[in-house]
Parts: sequence; structure tokens; C-alpha cells
Amino acid sequence: MYQPRRHETLAASTWDKAQVRTVIEAIARDTEQQWDQQTYWPIHPLDRDLPPPVPAYMSLYCGAAGVVWALHYLHQAQAISLDLDLAALISRIHQTYLQAPDTGRVVPSFFLGEVGIALVRWRLCPFEAV
Repeated sequence: MYQPRRHETLAASTWDKAQVRTVIEAIARDTEQQWDQQTYWPIHPLDRDLPPPVPAYMSLYCGAAGVVWALHYLHQAQAISLDLDLAALISRIHQTYLQAPDTGRVVPSFFLGEVGIALVRWRLCPFEAV
């Protein structure tokens, strides 16, 4: 149910396409800068205690594959430019998932398993055997 104290009041501002693009680009740049060779992207503080403890999540729902999908989508929509090689990165994410699955074992799940990662990999590398 709607609880007013849990929501922010909408700002009385007008749509500014240039400002929105600037914010989207800043978020994407920050996301690229947060990428790390070992841990990919930081785990959200509320997800750090989820079992099993892993250094990074790879899944579509709460992991690196979801970040790659989002960056790819924005790039395809010409909203951002990228420095990361997302095709190489999603292949690496897939291999990392197979070696250390987010859920403790490889599962055929769209959001938390291999299927979501494989879908993103196929979108970025359609001619590569998955």
C-alpha cells in the first residue's frame, strides 16, 4: 500500500533532455570506473550477506551480467559511449560464473543462473558458441 512517508514528493521541474543525458553519461562513466579485474563491480551493501559468500556476483539479476546488459543497452541506444569491451567481458563473466556460481552451483535460471548470463553473451556475441 502507498505510504506517503516512504516516498519523495515529485519535483516541480520541467523535462530537460540535455540534463538527463548528462546524468546518464555520468552514471555510465562512474559504472565503468568502478569495474575491477577481480571483483567486477561492488556488491550492493544489502546483498553482501546473501549465501554463498562470493567476491562478486555474475548473474543478470544482481551481478555483472546485469551491469553489462544495462551498459550495452544504453550504448546501443546511443545514450553513452564506452571504453570497456563488453563482448570480452561477458564471455569472462560467463566463465567465472561456471567456475564459482552465485548460488553455489550452476543453475538454469534466467535471473540468478546461467541462462541470463548466456542470453547477454548471445546478444553481444551472437556467432560465438556458448
